Order: sequence, then structure tokens, then C-alpha cells
Amino acid sequence: MSSILRVIDAYYPADLERLRAVREPVFVVEQRCPAEEEWDALDRLSAHALVVNESGEPVATGRLTPDHKIGRMAVLMDYRGTGVGAMIMEHLIAKARTLGYSELALSSQVHAIPFYARFGFIADGPEYMDANIPHRMMQRPLPTTTSTGLLAFNRAAAARVTAMDLMRTARHRIGIASHSLDAELFDHDAVISLLKRIGLSGRGARIQILVEDITPALQNSHRLVALAQRLSSVIEVRRGNRRDDPEFGPAVVLTDNGGWLRRPDPMRYEGEASLDDRPRNREMWLSFDRSWERAEPETSVRALKL
Repeated sequence: MSSILRVIDAYYPADLERLRAVREPVFVVEQRCPAEEEWDALDRLSAHALVVNESGEPVATGRLTPDHKIGRMAVLMDYRGTGVGAMIMEHLIAKARTLGYSELALSSQVHAIPFYARFGFIADGPEYMDANIPHRMMQRPLPTTTSTGLLAFNRAAAARVTAMDLMRTARHRIGIASHSLDAELFDHDAVISLLKRIGLSGRGARIQILVEDITPALQNSHRLVALAQRLSSVIEVRRGNRRDDPEFGPAVVLTDNGGWLRRPDPMRYEGEASLDDRPRNREMWLSFDRSWERAEPETSVRALKL
């Protein structure tokens, strides 16, 4: 199996044979979906993506329809577990941003819901059958793209999925500054899963959390507090004070891969972000590090018993 994989745009009908080489083995042969239902009028109208190996052979695919839905996600059996599904998802989400979509939806097979949750999708509505397979609808918002190329948001759900988009790009380090570990942003299983992945990423893993008031999180069994207790060697929580530290004001999320998110008023959800802006990211890390040095260890997190 080739280890050199890349994601490319694909076009219907020009790339029909390559799309068929993935979709039909997965949907028609494995899952026994009716062959006559596999191809529809939306294929001609959709943006398609393929992951190909070093020989140019297709191994995974997905599509983005004009009604803002991701679908026909398929990975050949030999390439499952290699990250190619995530490559398709990142590509299609980025495509939706360039098209100016404000939200995305998809119909997920029930067993795949945790996979899509990693990308900010939330199950919505009852379970239903499609081609004799149980499904649920899932949705996620998309931040708008400003004239300067930044991602802008003004609601909690959009702020959360933007933070998750950043977290997926991080390698070993994340910095979070928050007034009270806002539950709408951080107390979610999918967010915890992403942070856990960073915390367990190996040597050099570090998650730094600056918080002004940890009390609400402690009182409400916040999942990030529980994760900090379990991974205490890599997750450190410190207490900042805006009155004493002029740099500790905005709520931020920073990665070690050029990404940043900033909410000027930590009590509101309006803000901006960039997935790859290294100069601004570097400036914000310097400010974060200065606040970190001025902050005190938040001992109440360590003192609690699980």
C-alpha cells in the first residue's frame, strides 16, 4: 500500500471512472446499495474530491453538493485508518469556505457519527433508514471569510467549530485563554477528543490553559477539567487576572502550526481566526507567554478527586 497520498479536485464526468473505482466497491459491493441509486443528478453539479496514491490510483472520495451537503464519502478497505477520510473532509470543508457557504450538512451512517463529530458536525434529528442502513442528519456552521482572508464568527457554535478546526491542525502544543472555560466552546466530547489527541501526541506535548475564574467549570463537572486531571503531566492550568495583567483580556486559542483564534470580549462569541497566519500567531504566543509567566498555578484543579 502506497504511503504517499494526496487529495485533489475531481470533476464529473471527466473523472467518472476514478470516482467509480472507489464508490462502487464501497457502496454497491460492500454495503449492497442499489447500483441504480449510486449515481444521481447531483454528481454533475457537485464539487468532488479524490485521494490518490503515488501511482495516481484513487483510494477515497467525497462530494460537496450545491445544497451545501457533504456526501458519498468512501474509502477503499485497504486504506481505512490511514487518515484519508480526514483528508477528504478537510478538503471539502475548505472548498465550502471558498464558496461562501455559511453551514454544511451531511447524512451520516450511525456508526460514522463520531468521525464526523471530529469536524464539528452535530447530530440533529431522529435516526432513519437509507438503503437499509441507519442514518442521522448532522450539521455544522461555517464562519464567514472576511475581505482580508480571516474567518469571522459571532455565535457559540461557529466559534466552537472554528476552534476545533484549529485544534485539528495542531501538532503538540495548544494555548487557551478563557474567562471561565466557556462550556459552549470547550465542554464537548469532540473538543475533548481533539485535545486528548494533542496531549497524547508524544514528546513535547503541552496544553496550557489560562483561566480567570475556574469555579463554574469545577461546579459543573467540566470535561476539560477532568481531562486536565487525567493528563496532568501535559495539561497545565494557571489563573490569570485581567486587573493585574493588561495582556490577559481577549479569549484566545493558539496552535503550534500557525493557527489562532481571538474573541476581543471573552464574554461574547464575536471573533476572528486564521488557520495559518504565522506572523500573527507568533505575536499572540509572545503575549500569551508573558501572561503565563505572570499567572499563578490553579491548584484547585489538581486538588479535586475524580
